[in-house]
Amino acid sequence: MKTVSMIRGGAAESMPIHDELIKADLMAHLLTVKVRINGSQDLNFMIDTGSLTVIDEQIAKKLTFKQSVTNQIVDSSGNNKDVSLVQVDKISLGNISVHDCAAAIVDLKRFSPDIDGILGSNFLKYFIVQLDYQNKSVKFIADAKIDELDGSMKMSMWKNMKFGFAPTMKCEIDKVTVDCMVDTGHAAVASFPLSIMDKLLHFSRSRLTNVNPL
Repeated sequence: MKTVSMIRGGAAESMPIHDELIKADLMAHLLTVKVRINGSQDLNFMIDTGSLTVIDEQIAKKLTFKQSVTNQIVDSSGNNKDVSLVQVDKISLGNISVHDCAAAIVDLKRFSPDIDGILGSNFLKYFIVQLDYQNKSVKFIADAKIDELDGSMKMSMWKNMKFGFAPTMKCEIDKVTVDCMVDTGHAAVASFPLSIMDKLLHFSRSRLTNVNPL
C-alpha cells in the first residue's frame, strides 16, 4: 500500500503560464534532457514514457529522500524486480517542477555511463507534453487547446498506472484490437506477447524468426 501511495503521490509545483521549451539531445532513439534533483547540478535523464521515474543508484547515494520502500515492480516486459522506491522532494527541468515524485533506484550505469536517470510518466502525467525528435526538444504546453500540426493525426490515450501512468491506446493488428503502451524507451518498433500473436491468422509460433517474445 505504501508503494501504491508513493506512485500515486506527487504534485506539480505550478502549471506553466507560457509554453516551456526544453532543449534535448538525441541518444540513439532516446530524447535526453537536463534534470535537477532537489536543486542538484544538471543530471542527464532520458525520457521514457513506459517507465516510472528512475535515478541511478550511484547518483542516489549522494542525495537525501523523504522516504523509501523496497518492493517488487513489474517492468514493461513483465519481469518482476526488487527495487528501492524513494520519494523525491523536488524534480525539475527548466521551470517545470514536481514535488514528492516517486522514483525507483536502479543501476543504470551498467547500461550507459552517460545516463543518470529516467524521466518517467509519473512525472510527465501532470502536463501537456510535446516530444519533438526532429528538433530535439520537449515542450510543456500551457494552453489545453493544442493546435494540430500539418499532416498530424489525433488519437485518444489514457494513463496506465500499472506502468507508472504510461500513455496507452487502442491499436488494431489484422483486425485484432489490443491495448498498446506508448513506450519511448523501448528499443523495438513494436512488441507483442505470443498470446496476441497466436490470434493473428498469418502468424504461428513455428514460423516466427528473429523475434524476442514477451
